[in-house]
Amino acid sequence: MQYSDPTIVLDIIIGAICVCCWALMKSGEDEESAEERRWRESQARRRYTSSRYTPTPHRRPIPGIASTISAIPKDLETEEIRALRGGEFIGNRMRFKVKVLNDSKYMITDVRVYLISFPKQALKISGDDDRQFSKIEPGGYRSPTFDFTPTQDCVRGDIVAGVSYVDMKGRAHTLSTKPF
Repeated sequence: MQYSDPTIVLDIIIGAICVCCWALMKSGEDEESAEERRWRESQARRRYTSSRYTPTPHRRPIPGIASTISAIPKDLETEEIRALRGGEFIGNRMRFKVKVLNDSKYMITDVRVYLISFPKQALKISGDDDRQFSKIEPGGYRSPTFDFTPTQDCVRGDIVAGVSYVDMKGRAHTLSTKPF
């Protein structure tokens, strides 16, 4: 097949170039979407969830800054911070323990464990009635101990402890244990 008209040959060459450019552009888009998909998967593994900051193909995250821009969840669930209690008699003393569990993804600070109520007429506390910790890491815990000496033969009443802490947003929270 021969073409004698140079404009037809030129049109065919330009058409072929356009098809090649279009094919290269499409393969670049597929590569870009694969890169975008890898980025999103890495962010999901890091548990970055954000309703305000969602990267688009035109707005790439800046390394080291993306975590700063990411939104903090609306509210730190208080179920993720728990206060448990337990006790035992050791000789003539009663030992009461409070365990503060931080099952959240964020550090809590200024943790204070204190006794709200105990039968003061029947038990005498040895030492202070509150304990303070500067921080509890994510997945960590602290369990302070309170020692009581009975002043009567028969002790009756409940021991209730309280926990106060500051979350990652700077808000103060208070929990209390079940009566023991």
